[in-house]
Amino acid sequence: MPANSYLTWLCLTSADQVIELLTLLLFGYSAAKSRFKLALFSGFLLCFTRPAYWFGYLIIMYLMGRQRSVGERKVRQIAQRGAALWVLIGVLSFNQLVFNSPNLSTSSSTTLFYSHQKFHYLSLPKFDMDVFLTNGKSTSAESVLLNKNELKFIADSTVRASLLSVLENPQRFVFAEIQKVDSYFFPIQKVPNLPGQYELASDEKSILIGEERLTWSLTIGYLTFAVYRAFWMLLFAGTLVWLALLLYSRSRFTEPERYLLIPFAAGVLPGLLYYVETRFKICAELLAVPLHLIALQNLRQLGKSSSFKNTLSLSFRRIN
Repeated sequence: MPANSYLTWLCLTSADQVIELLTLLLFGYSAAKSRFKLALFSGFLLCFTRPAYWFGYLIIMYLMGRQRSVGERKVRQIAQRGAALWVLIGVLSFNQLVFNSPNLSTSSSTTLFYSHQKFHYLSLPKFDMDVFLTNGKSTSAESVLLNKNELKFIADSTVRASLLSVLENPQRFVFAEIQKVDSYFFPIQKVPNLPGQYELASDEKSILIGEERLTWSLTIGYLTFAVYRAFWMLLFAGTLVWLALLLYSRSRFTEPERYLLIPFAAGVLPGLLYYVETRFKICAELLAVPLHLIALQNLRQLGKSSSFKNTLSLSFRRIN
């Protein structure tokens, strides 16, 4: 973790990040050890730190419930396989009764608007979206909806404005979604890439450069994180190779191989729906590190095995 300079900084400056990391590690440990009840409870707590984890939580608890309920009665199978779904329904029902809204987050509609605003593709991954999209008519849902008759059946004005922005700017939307995928899986840089203040001008024709905050401490921190992320990417590639070999050979996955990558992989879904920043996925990336090391060790042992070398030699002979 010390090599992961950004996560270290977040843990020192944000109590929420510490709680997220704690509950995620507990959830991952419970899943890897097949402790169903503990995984159900710790995953439930994890989803309160960041609602995006609901996707991974539902998938993991379904897989654990499916494995656990083999040979059980039908009612018990449904209860265990859908355990996380029943928890989610309970949370949505509670929110509706207490807050008159089933939303998992109070700012979800506003975030949805800024995530599909016409100039979102110019903000991330380079600039901080919250700072960049503060000026101009397109940053106001009311201005976007002015004199518009489309989608009037949608009551929430910010949700309606976000969908209108997508309909009116399909090319910008495509570029933004491509950037989200790229920002989630492939960068070695922190997202947003640059510290400091960069804003869209009021005329929406230029970018205003404010305080850049290009200090040596930040620069070294960003560089250290880039080195860490580059190594993580190499290990991630090895893990994908190992999992592909297991699928090809129809071998049985161990619990770490089955579960530890899911929170990170499932996080791309809320990333596409909303937006991608490193702080949203950095803990899930860390959870995958033990799996990377397991895959690396197994690949090394496979490379040393005589049967693998004979198979590889035979393949080269066929090619030649």
